[in-house]
Amino acid sequence: MNSGRPSKVITRHHDGLIHAYVVDPDTFGPLEPAVVFRPRAGDAVEESVVRPDLERVVYTTLNEVVCLTRSGDPVWVSDFAPHSDVRHGHRPGCSLSQDGRTVWVYRPDVMAQRRVADQWVVYDADSGEVLARREVDTAGHGGRAPPPPSAGS
Repeated sequence: MNSGRPSKVITRHHDGLIHAYVVDPDTFGPLEPAVVFRPRAGDAVEESVVRPDLERVVYTTLNEVVCLTRSGDPVWVSDFAPHSDVRHGHRPGCSLSQDGRTVWVYRPDVMAQRRVADQWVVYDADSGEVLARREVDTAGHGGRAPPPPSAGS
């Protein structure tokens, strides 16, 4: 029986690496990483997403969002300004649009003592260009949203 549901890519962080797994809803058994990404030296990864083609990873640290190729080459980096020295309490998150063209980053800027409001920032996944930015009416950490729509939706 084929459910027709597409596979999805999930990530887990282990021993300083980002492990990407392709989850097929019709397959059972242990998962093995499809690809393993090595973050830049010194980066403490908070959250990560991998494109469906498994060629790039995007991850957040406490002070930036980073996009790397499979070989570890930086594609783009966007700093969260101003830099925050707050060590605990804020965890920037990221989501990938269904078509893989945009990256949505949740910035808990209030807890990082950067701003008076948290914000969502939408980046072009290929260039890192900021496409949209919106302050949210709440403050917290670990902001989650359903998968963002495709760029054309």
